[in-house]
Amino acid sequence: MSVNAGYNYSGAVTAQGVVYTWGSGEFGRLGYTDVRRQTIPRQISDLKGQRIVKIALGYYHAAAINDQGMVFTWGRGITGQLGRGNIVNEDSVQPVSSLQSILITDVSCGESHTVALSTEGEVYTWGGGQLGQLGHGDFLRQSLPIKVTNFEDRICQISCGKRHTAAVSQEGFLYTWGSNEYGQLGRLVNTTKLILKKHNTQTGSTSAAGGSQNHGCSAKTSPSMNLQQTTHQFYN
Repeated sequence: MSVNAGYNYSGAVTAQGVVYTWGSGEFGRLGYTDVRRQTIPRQISDLKGQRIVKIALGYYHAAAINDQGMVFTWGRGITGQLGRGNIVNEDSVQPVSSLQSILITDVSCGESHTVALSTEGEVYTWGGGQLGQLGHGDFLRQSLPIKVTNFEDRICQISCGKRHTAAVSQEGFLYTWGSNEYGQLGRLVNTTKLILKKHNTQTGSTSAAGGSQNHGCSAKTSPSMNLQQTTHQFYN
């Protein structure tokens, strides 16, 4: 069983893989039709028959993974963050069809972008890219998942902040990219980075937490624009 808190709404997955959501239903982010506010947990009927193992709640959209590695999305889609090839808001829960041949183990949602991790350690991103948070080397919006190709290592964990993203590799390297307005990438502030940055750690920890706001990537890093190793430790 797990629980996830988003921006004015919440969700939970039971031990049987059943998903419940509650709170603000703006833009269909609860996964029901025509619900503006839900004060008690309610099951998402579109996911009946699916055994869900993970949910991720963004600002106005959400995602889930079933036990077969399939990704489902719903809610606001104006920047393509639902990964369906369009920019339409959806209160119906549907699979991300372009990822159906890929086994996904983790998913994370930011304000307007989504990140997924495959069993092969590959990262796919889609949605708003206006601050480089997709990691494709541009500021473009993407309505379909695109593989992030410039990792040197196999990735084992991902996390979205509001408009930035973090990932940790099996070798213990931390990558951050996207908005750096408050220094949330762990390097010089007031700069937006398009290229992934690689940072070594001196501890045994391999966790990344992008947070739901503009901060939270839990490592200090180098301001270098190149993929360079540093020796900064993770901190709490």
